[in-house]
Amino acid sequence: MRKVIAGLLVSLTLVGCSKGVADGTDGPSPQTTGVARQADIYAALMGGGQEFGDMRIVDQVCADAGEPVDYKGCSPMSAELKAALLERLPSARFISDPLPLQERLMEKGGVTIHWVGPIVGSGSKVEVGTGYWCGGLCGSGGTKVVEFRNGAWVVTGSVGGTWIS
Repeated sequence: MRKVIAGLLVSLTLVGCSKGVADGTDGPSPQTTGVARQADIYAALMGGGQEFGDMRIVDQVCADAGEPVDYKGCSPMSAELKAALLERLPSARFISDPLPLQERLMEKGGVTIHWVGPIVGSGSKVEVGTGYWCGGLCGSGGTKVVEFRNGAWVVTGSVGGTWIS
């Protein structure tokens, strides 16, 4: 009898974990592995591609991405991360040097350039420096709070200073 009860408890625990019951969600776990998790978080920051004009993503992760500066401390995104982002944001394109597009934006507009920083934190709540620029006095950035809620990553707020133009 004890073996039956123990087996039943193990089965129920495994079923509960597979459905995300352990973290209160009905979808994938916020612990999705590396690249998929990163891509989900970054796509949430970029609004699912619903920005101003054509979306361009700087193909680097920059330590100061939330600041309104020439970004430093950058490292290249992996090919796997770029591919996963394109699955989530199919109309986006990657760029290495945003300067030519920034000059175009000053003249014509029609493009939004996104920068992202490292993901800080684990579990279902993280912080990420991010910014975007859409020309002239069109842009914003800061450190965003991204949380896993109801099976998806969503931006829920910010910490520290935020800039907007």
